[in-house]
Amino acid sequence: MSRKTFSVSTLGCRINFYESAAIAEQFLAAGYEKVAFTSQADVTLIHSCAVTAEAEKKGRALISRALKRKRETGGVVCVFGCMAEKRREELYKRYPELDLVWGNADMSRVFELCDARVRGNEEIPEIPRLPKTYNTPAISSWYSPRAFVKIQDGCNSFCTYCIVTYLRGRELNREMADILSEVRTLTQNGAREIVLSGIETAAFGADALLELSNRIAELEDVRRIRFGSLKPTLFTRDFCEGLSRNSKIMPQFHLSVQSGSANVLFAMRRDYTREQLLSCVENLRVAIPHVALTADLICGFPGETEADFQDTVSFLETARLLHAHIFPYSEREGTRAASFENQVPVELRRSRALALGEVALRVHQAEFERILPMEREILVERFRGGNALGHSEHFLELSLPRATGDAVGGMKTITKE
Repeated sequence: MSRKTFSVSTLGCRINFYESAAIAEQFLAAGYEKVAFTSQADVTLIHSCAVTAEAEKKGRALISRALKRKRETGGVVCVFGCMAEKRREELYKRYPELDLVWGNADMSRVFELCDARVRGNEEIPEIPRLPKTYNTPAISSWYSPRAFVKIQDGCNSFCTYCIVTYLRGRELNREMADILSEVRTLTQNGAREIVLSGIETAAFGADALLELSNRIAELEDVRRIRFGSLKPTLFTRDFCEGLSRNSKIMPQFHLSVQSGSANVLFAMRRDYTREQLLSCVENLRVAIPHVALTADLICGFPGETEADFQDTVSFLETARLLHAHIFPYSEREGTRAASFENQVPVELRRSRALALGEVALRVHQAEFERILPMEREILVERFRGGNALGHSEHFLELSLPRATGDAVGGMKTITKE
């Protein structure tokens, strides 16, 4: 008797990929075999995203492909995650062949419900309300020695441009003991770098993040610790000094900035000012002089003037961002900003994003040349041809000649010429 099969395609953030991995482990534990998304499968899973209109468009394309295959070869098709949370009834109506549309509540049930469907249970369950306690299943392994660990879910910010709070619910922190248990298991299965992540990672709390990081650093097999995107308000002098005392915390941080303009930050309902952004950068550079910074930036938010845009350009240059993830503003149905009257023309949003990208490239090159001489080693993540590829301490992706004894998960010294 052949084994049952499943496939999964994931859109969106690293948290989505983490959750997909957790659900995949449930299928594997039950004896299912994982196959490529392009293959026929007893269960096809689509982990959807709704942060941007483009993400939803990609989600609908995946659904259409999966249902076309279902009509040809059968199988169960399930859509879960943020777009499913936002558009459950609409998806059932538009795609009546879908077997299950499940949001972000109690994802541990995705396996149970899909498996029941495979076994002939035609019942469509009532979707639960968003959870009031952390309830994402754990993972035991990751596809790379850089393992993401989810420590938090939800967001309380209600930023005017963002739909995530409505789809993920309020902030929920995971128990520290559970996180440490998962990290131990991951390291036993080859993880050497731990990336602590969440929907709003900073909500875990400054003191708790330092304590958690220090306890993870005590594990011998953990070589490196990083964080997902963090709010600038987290980086007080005390927090930055705490980070600097833990040698396993890498000197690279990703900041959830969005704009360098005081006016735009206020309109976005971000809970920090331009001055606080600059203070965050200063605190980090005082505590960790060789730190590398990356950030998210949005161009063309409603009401953004040329002066506001130049403030963002100025911030990027002052902060010396190694990388900037730049997006033209996109209206999201259900957010306050979508109804603002002072919308910036789409072409102007795009042109500003392109212009900011050119500045970012110039700043990146200067930062790259500053940081590269300081790099000592990479964590080997994969091999390609005769080279070992991995990330350095400051998160530069580097390729080094492969040598005898190199292994995935090992540390490789950067030879200075």
